[in-house]
Amino acid sequence: AFSHTNHHICPLANITTMGNKHGHKLDRKASQQYVETTNFNEPEVQSLHGYFNDIAKNKVKKELVIDRNIFKAALGLKESLFINRMFLMFDTDGDGHINFEEFLNGISLMCETGDFDEKVQFSFQVYDFDGDGLISKTELTEMCKADIVEMNLDMTPEEIDIFVSATMSQVSNGGETISYDQYNAYAQNNREKFQAEMTVKIKERCMGGTVH
Repeated sequence: AFSHTNHHICPLANITTMGNKHGHKLDRKASQQYVETTNFNEPEVQSLHGYFNDIAKNKVKKELVIDRNIFKAALGLKESLFINRMFLMFDTDGDGHINFEEFLNGISLMCETGDFDEKVQFSFQVYDFDGDGLISKTELTEMCKADIVEMNLDMTPEEIDIFVSATMSQVSNGGETISYDQYNAYAQNNREKFQAEMTVKIKERCMGGTVH
């Protein structure tokens, strides 16, 4: 259950380079603040800042930002509901752009040392479109369809319905919706799988400079 979709909860899976190629560096005070509020050390913050500046094309109030199209390209994702949900989750102030702080905070949550419970909460919110604290069959179905597009899978509507119904039954104990407690319990019982699917080895990539 959730195997088709959870692996895509890891942004930056397709990033190929990191670094400060153009010499954009944060000042020491700013980088230290990010070290205190994220799971990254100073060299990692600087590396991610360099990458962000390399892909950011626009400025809002003199601040470099990335829009939805750049975000989609950076993650290597297709046009789908999934990219919409991910963008909204990163864009915490809802202004239609992602600044460096929002970018860093989102990536921090999903790195190797990100808190598991926070990763579970984040992934639940990706599915919970309307924010009512429940995942409905419709929400799970739509996300499943989006993931099928991303993965170029060939599933009929009937096969999708069987998969979603089985997932709903398993996670919700036969209910019509999945609560956060039920989702969390399922995640805890499948901790190794969830951890692997919701973690991107961004620290390794920051320091290594390339994705392997």
